Amino acid sequence: MSISKKLAAVISAASVVASMFAAAPANAESTAAFINRTISSSVDRPIDEVNHTVKFYAGEEVNLYMNGSIKNSVLSTKALANTVLTVDGGYSVVSGTMSQFGGKSIYVSGQKGNTQFNEMSPPGATELKITKTLDANVTNMNVNVNVSGTATTDVVLTFNPIVKFGDYVVTADDYDWGNTESSSRSGGSYNPESNGKVRVGRAEDERMSFYADTACVNTAGLAPGDVLESTMTVSDGTSNVGTSNPYWQIKDAQGMSNGPGTEGATFTFQTLQLGSTLSVNNFVSVGPPVAGKTYTFGEVKIVKQGTTENLMVGCATSAVAATLTVASTTITATLDASADNGNMGPKFNSYTCALYSSTDANRTTVIKSSRGYMMMPMGGGMPTTTCIFSSLPAGTYVVGVRGTSWRGMSEEVIVAGTATVASADTTAPTVTGSAAVSVTAPATAVATYAANEVVGAWSLSGANAALFNVSASGVVSFKAASAAGTYSVNVEATDAAGNKGSLAVAVTVTGAVTPPVVVKKKTPRVPTIATKVKVGKTFSIALNATKGTAKTAASLDGLLTKVVLSSSSKGFCSITPVIKSKKIAGYTVKGMKVNATRCVVTISMTGNSLFNSYKKIVKVNVTK
Repeated sequence: MSISKKLAAVISAASVVASMFAAAPANAESTAAFINRTISSSVDRPIDEVNHTVKFYAGEEVNLYMNGSIKNSVLSTKALANTVLTVDGGYSVVSGTMSQFGGKSIYVSGQKGNTQFNEMSPPGATELKITKTLDANVTNMNVNVNVSGTATTDVVLTFNPIVKFGDYVVTADDYDWGNTESSSRSGGSYNPESNGKVRVGRAEDERMSFYADTACVNTAGLAPGDVLESTMTVSDGTSNVGTSNPYWQIKDAQGMSNGPGTEGATFTFQTLQLGSTLSVNNFVSVGPPVAGKTYTFGEVKIVKQGTTENLMVGCATSAVAATLTVASTTITATLDASADNGNMGPKFNSYTCALYSSTDANRTTVIKSSRGYMMMPMGGGMPTTTCIFSSLPAGTYVVGVRGTSWRGMSEEVIVAGTATVASADTTAPTVTGSAAVSVTAPATAVATYAANEVVGAWSLSGANAALFNVSASGVVSFKAASAAGTYSVNVEATDAAGNKGSLAVAVTVTGAVTPPVVVKKKTPRVPTIATKVKVGKTFSIALNATKGTAKTAASLDGLLTKVVLSSSSKGFCSITPVIKSKKIAGYTVKGMKVNATRCVVTISMTGNSLFNSYKKIVKVNVTK
């Protein structure tokens, strides 16, 4: 496969808007610095062809992907109206654990005659599967299955997507084209919080690659015939490895390529048409990497031969604005991209944000990064997005924003204003109340406690904490009356910032606690149940009719009593209540069919304050 085809397959080659290049603002991060900071890397990790498993290591991002187009010759005989289409993602975790998934989906699209159709697996569904009865003959069909997430431990996954029409299973030979891939990617402007600049080789890796985002070339000052050179380095700790693969393209004002690009380390510059731009993609591929060896990205740059100035610049300008808000230790930048709207719609589909200290005038240190994707609001209007920076230390910050889209990456804009995160609350609440309390048994109330600030939660600790309760308002009490003695407990108050204050309390109990009267319950009297009966004969189970009703039986001790046959007794014996004076006086059991164990009588009695509950199961032998 040629380098250009590889790039088309693995790199989103950003196009270029028609604009003259404006130099990056003096107080913004340069495009060259941004691209070198947000290098992405990935490894190709083949799926076992026999058991369809693949291993990922703790902390690695997981990307499983399958797509293909099914041949018309297969569709014409198998994808007919009323046929059940099944697409099973074939995904499972064999061992280890995965984090919450970044994405898990099946997408099927195509045509039924001249009508287009598409089907997608339900978002958030536990099972990665589509089942659909076709309502017409399918003439074209593409299938796409994606799984992505992060391995929280070393993990082995199964990935074997299966497409079926009825009982027919689509095979590899049934596709016009198709591929199944497994890889792990990190870093990049799409995931700026992840470091893609360093990777460790694994025994399972087939290839390791490092990618730089598309940059444009600052052509101001260049003359026809000047030779440009793009280099990108990766080291294995001893020497540089792999080969830099620049891909040069000239794009017109609409961001369309003026013919095929040019591969090669160098490019001879010629005068560009008005509004056209020159862009470069670059990547380094190492394959296969050495297991256990660490590979580190060095630098990517574009220079005019004989000079050292890095000519990488953004491919567009942005007029994005933002409103900064602070909530506790989180800064939110709500972006206003209305000024980036043009005749072709919004110039950018996402924005990459960087957080800097307000004292970092040259924007040399990015504290945190965030990515915001433009979302179209309900009812129309300009799409909106936010960049969110969480868990920040106290300080004053500024935010830089850079637009990205298929048309190209913009230079960074430092939005107006600063955002200040206040110093964290590290002061524990002071708990007030009596540290020495006297309680006369059998009382259980101890005391009420307060604090010098709003309390988020009260709690107890200490040697005897298990004997006490504390309410949401700081009221402490014994769980039950306690014997005379002194008990130790710490009353604790926690504020909204998580700071905890404590007061040691000694509770002295005086007086005697009257021990509770323990009533020993009796075993109820149980009526006699015969253990054998002849076919056609009966025996009686006598109960206390004076305390029962026509619907509820009672024992000799007045306990609620139920006498029933098990479901397996049907046909072998029967049971009939005996009613006297409109009350159940007992039951008659009749033998119906010879069997030693199938006639089973269960008697259950519900206890009360004087009698224990009781249950007995009797197997009645039915004989001739």
